[in-house]
Amino acid sequence: MFSDLRSFTEAVQQKIHPDLIIADIRLPDGSFISFLSSEENTRISYIPCIFISSVDDADVVRICYNRGRSDYITKPFGKAELAVKIERMLEGKGVQCSFAPFDLEIDYTSLTVIKGKRRSQPLTSKEFQIISAFCEANKQSLMRADIISKVWGQVAVQTKTLDVHLYNLRQKLQPIGLEIRFVPPRQYMLQAMG
Repeated sequence: MFSDLRSFTEAVQQKIHPDLIIADIRLPDGSFISFLSSEENTRISYIPCIFISSVDDADVVRICYNRGRSDYITKPFGKAELAVKIERMLEGKGVQCSFAPFDLEIDYTSLTVIKGKRRSQPLTSKEFQIISAFCEANKQSLMRADIISKVWGQVAVQTKTLDVHLYNLRQKLQPIGLEIRFVPPRQYMLQAMG
């Protein structure tokens, strides 16, 4: 248990990586959301997080959920509510996804995709949300608008934003034999490379 960002940072630098982070968004020496979003902390961005706050504001809650693998709980809260949220986050470490003609596993703990005996490089939060969109929809193909809605919600993004994330995701999926192919006019298909 850490009372400030400095103590937590020191622990992370000593290679302490928890399965789950439960943190107040306001700590004495800064914002935990800003801390996790900073460049130097991308190495722990894959760790699921439950944010706790007395702030009951839609914008703050939205920012927390847009981190990807996170949940939000408003003070005051009951022990049972927190316990259920912890169980839900820890149970969601990995999910099996089946797409004909191949099976793949999405690992929520390491933010990687596993196909057979091969594992992808760790994905960024947005790349992970894109591949998860295919898995959760249980479809090999998704419309561009559906991916944007799933990953960014109501936030307006530039046209090229999805393209950049897809390009980087393709580079990480190629070594494990997967590709995301564009199907005109506005569709993307997840498939095994042949």
